[in-house]
Amino acid sequence: MSLLTQKAIVQTTIELAEKRPLNKITVRDIVEACGITRNTFYYYFHDIYEVLESAIEVEFAKIKETCKGDYENALFSLIELGGIYKKVWLNLYKTVGHERFSAYMGKQVHDIVLDCLHRGGATDGVSSSDLELICAFYEEALQGIMIRWLKEEKNPRTPEEVRQIVERVRVIFDGQLPLLLKNCRQNLISKP
Repeated sequence: MSLLTQKAIVQTTIELAEKRPLNKITVRDIVEACGITRNTFYYYFHDIYEVLESAIEVEFAKIKETCKGDYENALFSLIELGGIYKKVWLNLYKTVGHERFSAYMGKQVHDIVLDCLHRGGATDGVSSSDLELICAFYEEALQGIMIRWLKEEKNPRTPEEVRQIVERVRVIFDGQLPLLLKNCRQNLISKP
């Protein structure tokens, strides 16, 4: 089977998820739009959620790879990704619910932050408990921003509007993560 077919399934599912709720999208809709059979769809994916999970993981892997240890850039790339795919995220959020959505997104954010900190060599002299606390902080902050954006009626509609907001967040939070790490190294943060 072809990698192009798999990519077509993913792209078609994203396009459909931008237009309507996930519970209104069927495998039949996807296979008809792709011009493939149901068996071909099931060769690659178990269901629509697995298609979207695959798409999300590809995007998160790209962020990890392109940021190569630049943790702040990785965080802002995550925020931008949430804004660009707002309708898809919103449909996923509404379908799977707050609890499941937050748990999945939290794990992804946590892994990206921790990976970037390790790759950037920023973890030297910082305890694992402090690293977990920092990751939890950013995990909650990014989830909060994303969920707030998803729930707001007035939301950035174009990638340019998203980039402007991300840039504003970048200016406001510039240098905070290195400061947290520095404080950890200097034992200014009391350890539990």
